[in-house]
Amino acid sequence: MTALSTNLFRNTMIATAALLGTVGSFGLTAAPVRAADAYYTAKLATPVSGAQQAVLGDALWSCAGDTCTGTRDTSRPQVTCERLAGKFGEVTTFATPKGELEADQLAKCNKKA
Repeated sequence: MTALSTNLFRNTMIATAALLGTVGSFGLTAAPVRAADAYYTAKLATPVSGAQQAVLGDALWSCAGDTCTGTRDTSRPQVTCERLAGKFGEVTTFATPKGELEADQLAKCNKKA
């Protein structure tokens, strides 16, 4: 009887450890999207109320007042600006580390607003 209870205890401990490992790994893979360093910066014509976040394409956008920052995505800046305008309204400036969109590009962007 002692060998049976020892074996049962050992198997229960192994199963518990496996279950905890599985639950822990799901927790890591299902973690919320974390805001990375901002790649895009935009100013809106009309401020948003409160702080808002949105995933547009592959970019995570955080907006507060008239300022929005977004993570880098795989789209051209023009396309990313259009997505932002479609969600939050007219964009007055849109910049990447390489520079700002020109006036004609902003006008095209804002057609999606």
